[in-house]
Amino acid sequence: MRVSHLKIQNFRSVEILDEDIPQVCALVGANNVGKSNILEALRRVLERDYISINNFADADFPNYDTDKELSIKVTVDPPIPYDVFKSFSDTKQVGQLVYRVKKRTRGENKGALGLDTECLSSNGADILVLKEVPKAGKKHEYKPLLGIPREVKEAIPLIYIGADRSLRKQLPSYQNSLLGRLFEGIHADFSNSSNLVNLKDRDGNIVSVQRAEQFKKLIEKAMKLLRTPEFEKLENLIKTNALRQLGLDAKNDAGKLDFFFTPPSASDFYKSLELFVKEDGFQINATALGAGFQNVLVLSIMQAYEALKKKGAIFLIEEPEIYLHPQTQRSLYQTLKEIGKENQVIYTTHSPHFVEASEPENIILVRKDKVTTVQRSKIVLGNGRKEKLKRTSNASHNEMFFAKKVLIVEGDTEEHAFPAWASKLGVCLDSLGYSVIDAGGKNNIIDYAEICRSLGIETHIVFDTDIPSRKSDANEKLTEEKAAQQKNGELADFCNKNCVTFTSLPQDYESYLKSAVGNEVCAALEKKYSEYGNRKQKQRQIALDPDLATPEVFKQIIQKLVGTQPNDSDDVSNNPSDETEATQ
Repeated sequence: MRVSHLKIQNFRSVEILDEDIPQVCALVGANNVGKSNILEALRRVLERDYISINNFADADFPNYDTDKELSIKVTVDPPIPYDVFKSFSDTKQVGQLVYRVKKRTRGENKGALGLDTECLSSNGADILVLKEVPKAGKKHEYKPLLGIPREVKEAIPLIYIGADRSLRKQLPSYQNSLLGRLFEGIHADFSNSSNLVNLKDRDGNIVSVQRAEQFKKLIEKAMKLLRTPEFEKLENLIKTNALRQLGLDAKNDAGKLDFFFTPPSASDFYKSLELFVKEDGFQINATALGAGFQNVLVLSIMQAYEALKKKGAIFLIEEPEIYLHPQTQRSLYQTLKEIGKENQVIYTTHSPHFVEASEPENIILVRKDKVTTVQRSKIVLGNGRKEKLKRTSNASHNEMFFAKKVLIVEGDTEEHAFPAWASKLGVCLDSLGYSVIDAGGKNNIIDYAEICRSLGIETHIVFDTDIPSRKSDANEKLTEEKAAQQKNGELADFCNKNCVTFTSLPQDYESYLKSAVGNEVCAALEKKYSEYGNRKQKQRQIALDPDLATPEVFKQIIQKLVGTQPNDSDDVSNNPSDETEATQ
């Protein structure tokens, strides 16, 4: 089962959200934009626990405005089958679950908040169910299905993992828990009549009996051992007092009404299990350990879930990266992707290790300007482009999904240099939430730019129009030059059609810098920073050099990105840039 669509109106910071939900869905955005509110809306509707009006408060309405109607509608796929009468098959398909909270307009509760819930078909139509069990010769009568029956809620395989990572909430006894779901499968296997255990009979022969039946016999024997005189005395006192308060005689009416303790069923027995940790002979309940250790155990259970290839659950996870080192984050993301093949995984994240440039369709970008808004990429990447991005992108590229603005450049030299030029002009790109992305070559720039634009991320591009030739054959050289000219034209056309600001340099970055500030100056600086063997690090140090003037075109690039005139008070001089440069 999965959530195929979510519609929210007037829930907390969300005034309106109407969006399809992918199989693996990352809710990405800054702090306090409403990511957790979206996850909470899903949890409210999907969790098994009974939800009443007491679960909603004034704070659940935007700006505490309870005059508005709050509604959450979740569409599930496949629909949930439901029969109002178990003895008569008249199966209906529940495709949508709806919660509405609004003030009552009449009656004794007029003016008070009330909660209405309903089940609808997948296309939003009312569901009609039988009024009563059909009788022979009597016409069937139907009525609208009101509320959300418990059987429907219990059919939703929700697993919720909150930000606190409490192991207690993932134990078998807790609703919507990882171990609870896993032990449901274990209990189903245990209860199967074909699950046998081999025992010796009185004659020493090996016989096979049903495991569930053998458990029942043994637990009854255990119960007999538990029935000490004190146990039975307590049980009799409860029964005697209860009968007396009900106006019955404890001696004469004991057969009419009885009270007694029974042993737990196999299902209850599984639910009562606790997880312990033993180290150097010392044993402790795992729920008493520190938050980091509990997080490790929760993640271990999640990985066990993936290894057992369980299917059909809906995972809601708050910030899976909490407490994890980068390497473990990468490993967990792969686990989530594997779980997502057979289950739906919806999570909030601030980590570039939990998103991929090659899969923008899995990202919902959450923003907030007074109210929460969302945007999901509608871009369709072919298999070729996906594979190319998988090969060339990494966590630094994935930072673009978390950026307010993105500057896309051709290579890693520019990626390291432009933040340095910005810093020199008094602009800290990181503090502004801006990222410089290395496209890994001119051929990849449009791919990254299209992804950013599809999510509404303001995008700027820098590329060079130089046409170097590495071919000795005249025909091959001409072909290479034509291809380079065509790519330059494609980039300019893309930017103009998509309202993307760009700067085109007549030479590659290092050659342009030499022409802008002089070969001798650059040679001296390269010698000064020769200890930096890495070219990109050397260029970063050159850009930060206090005695080097910032080329005018680099100022313009930073200005376009920032949107205001950067502070150039730290610039020693303002040498005019090369006359052949072209900026758009």
